[in-house]
Amino acid sequence: MKLGRLALYGSATIATIAATFLAIEAPVALAVLFGVCVALITVLKLGIRNGFIVLGILTVGFSAFLGRYASGVEELNSVGTALLILAGCASFKRPGLDRRVIIPGALFLVLAVVMAGVSLAATMNVEFSLRGLVGLVAAPLTVVAVTASLSHTPDHEVPRARKFILGAIASVVLVNIVVGLRQAIFGLSAEEIRSATEGLSTYSVGDQIRLMGTFQSNQDMGLFLACMAPALLVAGLRASGRAKAGFFVVATLLYVVNFLSLTRTSLIAGVTVGLLALAIWSRGEFVLRVLRNLLVVLAGTAIFVSVLIALGVPRVQAAVDRALTLTNLDADGSFNSRRDATLPIAWNAFTSHPLGAGAGAAGPVSQQFAEVAPLGYLNADNGYLMIGLQMGFLGLAILIWMLLAVVVSLGRRGTALRTAGAAAALALAVAMLTAGYWSLLAPICIVAAVVGVAMSEPREPRSERGGLVSVDRSRTHSRQAIDA
Repeated sequence: MKLGRLALYGSATIATIAATFLAIEAPVALAVLFGVCVALITVLKLGIRNGFIVLGILTVGFSAFLGRYASGVEELNSVGTALLILAGCASFKRPGLDRRVIIPGALFLVLAVVMAGVSLAATMNVEFSLRGLVGLVAAPLTVVAVTASLSHTPDHEVPRARKFILGAIASVVLVNIVVGLRQAIFGLSAEEIRSATEGLSTYSVGDQIRLMGTFQSNQDMGLFLACMAPALLVAGLRASGRAKAGFFVVATLLYVVNFLSLTRTSLIAGVTVGLLALAIWSRGEFVLRVLRNLLVVLAGTAIFVSVLIALGVPRVQAAVDRALTLTNLDADGSFNSRRDATLPIAWNAFTSHPLGAGAGAAGPVSQQFAEVAPLGYLNADNGYLMIGLQMGFLGLAILIWMLLAVVVSLGRRGTALRTAGAAAALALAVAMLTAGYWSLLAPICIVAAVVGVAMSEPREPRSERGGLVSVDRSRTHSRQAIDA
């Protein structure tokens, strides 16, 4: 304990002295030093595993944004992903998960390692195979890391650890709302435009550039918005008091940013899952109250967009026109390109390799390593097909099993937090129908962290009448830990 305090005070002193000299001469070095001090303090406060999780979330959430202004910082995204994966690997012996989730999750991870071996044997390229493996396992291992860490943290430390993890997630959400609205209203900065044009995804719609938020690409931002908006909407439906109002305000802003992002796949997923959540998690007399709350969110979104129209923000009309293209997809070039070329090519490749072509054979990794990828440059534009191309029909079946198990496990007798996690997982499942989102590491790790926190939350017990009753969370957590 004395050693920890000494390291804490020493780090603060060094940071204060160094800041005086580095603020003007080397601001990037100052930022790095500050990050090191924050990392040290976080690990000392929360322990190594919880510290890795918090730092991993913050790193994958903000490294791409900081990298636009300080070259090389964006590479820390890989460091953040590695921290989450390491925490997951260290926790896999005692994951603290529902057995219905553990079985498909374990099978998926084992098969992913096997297919990474297949990829290595076919290409003899270690980096390609390793990146393909990371793209497959980052999300499930993040869930394992967060759930196991909170489940096996001493009872008196669980609230603090959960607050730190949720605080890291909340910071990414709030900053992306602010950055997204700034990009929508005032336009992207020169650094953001350069980052958009250097990416692999289509970045413009007419004369408007799709929103990127703090992420590397508009697709990353799209997945993040598609999952977090319905998650917070559902959390608001289950919460009460100030928490309810806060969830609804943030959910409304996320839907506004989603609408202005010009990414139709994320808008479809966010709206669809919001409506599905009402159908799945509404009960009896609860329906009218749910509809009233939904109208509040819709009204807030409409009012916000109306204000932007009154201010003459050009993106609003572009967003309306973009949404209206969904009513006449036959005339839409992007839809026709997917239907006539992208999906048939990917489907033919899948039927030609029903057992899978190896980790990284489709999606972002195959685009980055087109010269060594077994199937060349291959973008499936469908998350399930992308997994099938890499892991075969068996891997695809296990993935669907795993996603359904997560939604069912969290959705039954769920608290506000558990139901939010179920909505986030359901949104991911829906979004993957229209885009190859699984290998977008930054947003999917954050979504997985939400699911992991939700999985560590005890279920809400039922009374004899079948209704929900109050529960002492700390005691329930203790009983579950003892039973495990």
